[in-house]
Amino acid sequence: MSLKKRVLFFWNSKIKNKEFAKNSISGGLLFLLLTIITLVSYPIIINKLGLEVYGLWVIVSIVVSLSQLGDMGLNDGVLMKVSESLVLKDFKKTKQITASFFVFTLISSLIISLLIFLLKDLIISFFNIKEEYSTLIS
Repeated sequence: MSLKKRVLFFWNSKIKNKEFAKNSISGGLLFLLLTIITLVSYPIIINKLGLEVYGLWVIVSIVVSLSQLGDMGLNDGVLMKVSESLVLKDFKKTKQITASFFVFTLISSLIISLLIFLLKDLIISFFNIKEEYSTLIS
């Protein structure tokens, strides 16, 4: 059976997961679109910025991504507990969970930001960034 026939069979079947099929196909198309956009945009970005400045952009992006580790995977747990408390209509617990998570995230983000700020010279020297570019990221 060809791929087209399989997709059409899955799409037209009277299974309960028809919405799942639509979501899967649209998710796949979105992934394909994002891949094409990435493949087209990166050469343009590198051409406009130059390799060195693009490299700095990547380093800053990585540092920012690493700072997102500050939640330590708590997002999923908080989402589960908030959903659970909403189903039970325990709004006091919902407020308590979200407030606690907000305070924890704020404090951990401030600590990570402070560490990055204090260690910026070490980071710049570790990645051997030229002095003329160091002002771009500090």
